[in-house]
Amino acid sequence: MLTTKKDLAITIFKALSIYSIIQALGVVAYRLPFLFNNNDFEYNSLIIIQILASSLLLVIGALAIWYLSPVLVESIFHSTNVDEEHRLSSHDFHRVAFSAIGLFTIVDALPGIAYTTLFYYQIMSLSNIDKGIIAERNSSLISLLLQTGLGLWLLFGSRGIVKYVRLRENNSDVSGTSRRE
Repeated sequence: MLTTKKDLAITIFKALSIYSIIQALGVVAYRLPFLFNNNDFEYNSLIIIQILASSLLLVIGALAIWYLSPVLVESIFHSTNVDEEHRLSSHDFHRVAFSAIGLFTIVDALPGIAYTTLFYYQIMSLSNIDKGIIAERNSSLISLLLQTGLGLWLLFGSRGIVKYVRLRENNSDVSGTSRRE
């Protein structure tokens, strides 16, 4: 049985979907002990909201990746030639790899985005919050947004990245230098 490049990409995306579920369980396991260290109802309710928001975001993301992986793969490979479907080139593997890494970085950023969003919601009710904590959360938010942007670029820009890599390889071959030297 021949495996197509689309089959390969769908399999990798579904594996990342499973990874997202594992991340959700990790968020629950990490945050759950905070509930037992405090008897403050308001604090515990915020921890529960953080757990639910982060883990539900990951689960919803996992389900979306699982069910939308054929659509994502179709946006990566726009092939209409049936013979071309069964040929797996190194460039096809590169496109799948870049897209998978992009999807991974997006999934990896989701719990942090949910946590930071809830943090900003929480500090609206506090009058005297340490400026260092706010600065740390601001830098964290910028980092997470950059990570998500990079992930989106890798996911949806993999075709352009592979074209650039191919161009660089062709230029090095034309100039007479070998990559294996």
